[in-house]
Amino acid sequence: MAMIQYLDGYTIGQILREQISVNVKGNVASGKTLKVTVSLWYTTDVSLPNIAAGTNNSLVSTLDANGKPATFNGSWTEVTRTVSEEAVFTMNDQPTDYGFNIWNLNDLTAAKNATYFAIVIGTATMSSASPESPQFISVGLCSGSVPTIPAPQTPDQVLRECQYYYEKSYEADTPAGTATSRGMQSAPAFVYVDTDDYLFPRSFYIQYKQTKRTHGDLVLYSPNNGSSGQVYAGIWQNNTNPAPTSGSNPRNYASSNFSGSSTISYDGVFLLATANASISGPNNSILQIGAASTKPGDEGIILYHYTVDSRLGIN
Repeated sequence: MAMIQYLDGYTIGQILREQISVNVKGNVASGKTLKVTVSLWYTTDVSLPNIAAGTNNSLVSTLDANGKPATFNGSWTEVTRTVSEEAVFTMNDQPTDYGFNIWNLNDLTAAKNATYFAIVIGTATMSSASPESPQFISVGLCSGSVPTIPAPQTPDQVLRECQYYYEKSYEADTPAGTATSRGMQSAPAFVYVDTDDYLFPRSFYIQYKQTKRTHGDLVLYSPNNGSSGQVYAGIWQNNTNPAPTSGSNPRNYASSNFSGSSTISYDGVFLLATANASISGPNNSILQIGAASTKPGDEGIILYHYTVDSRLGIN
């Protein structure tokens, strides 16, 4: 097994210009031991292996007997230690800190040109019949010569750091694609009142909770049935939820009718209504219901959940 953390951007140059230390704390099942190797790598490739492509490629293709990468997906160069020893340890069944230091690239040009960095914690082959069940309690990678455990963080700090790479409107313990109203977002739509009521989509903005590493891949979900690529649109009439209707109100509506490709940013996205946006009769509306209201209480609402994925190796 290999556990990998990728880094990119300005952080890489800072890391590779200085001496690096790593501390790993963990244990295995009672009475077991397991060989583990820590190794550091960098690449000048402009992209990472895409783990969303169906192949689940990472930088590691195979590991040696102690868990060090032996063959690779892409071109990766090892950051070597000043000493000749590999950072190998035998994890036992008691929570233990294992510290290693003096990784040093000593190559300012390589540090400047590197596009991605990775720490790989690999294991020897594990038993399926009597598993070692490794538990990694913490991993700390830091500058300097002293291997250090990570500083304590609040749950909110951890969540915000994770949201730099991946965010969802759902509550933390609710998987994306769940049919639920908890955490759902809303946006206004236009209601045209005639003999019937007609609902037309309007553009709206999604403000992310945290700035993203990249623009990210945005997916919308209907809170009604959890289907991806849909929103839930309807007419609410005089505080009746939903309005009295002779048709399907509210209803799911394809999110492909909104486009944000030209206006997306790291902080959010402005979704433009690209279809059914003109008022020229019921055929162009996304929803038509009978029993039109003569009071100013009709309102159109679009309800949705979202995920935005900016993880390394994805986007």
